[in-house]
Amino acid sequence: MKAKWQTISQHLDLVWWIVVIICGLIIPMLKKQPLIHFGHLKKAIFVGWFLFTINGLASVWLGYRLVQRAGQWWQLFVLPVLFFITAYQFAPKYTWYFALFYLGVSYLTWSIKRSSLGTK
Repeated sequence: MKAKWQTISQHLDLVWWIVVIICGLIIPMLKKQPLIHFGHLKKAIFVGWFLFTINGLASVWLGYRLVQRAGQWWQLFVLPVLFFITAYQFAPKYTWYFALFYLGVSYLTWSIKRSSLGTK
């Protein structure tokens, strides 16, 4: 049973990194080669759905996950830094500020969850 739990635990760490790569690298590249075609709503759908909703929820999940897994504090910076680097290359300038948004959301989730558990 313990070996199975360790396998699942390692798999969940892999899921964390996969989510970071998808949200930090792949989603910003979609702006350059959009897979969604909604005419004039294309930009609004991309920003509203992908950047704000999906990456915002991923930031909440990643911050919560770091507390659960006793992750290191530097892991809070992985998604925002990857997103910023990719958005700098592939997305409009106004999307760069989402990196700060993701950092803030992840940090708030991480700190609130940590304080509710009473850990330091």
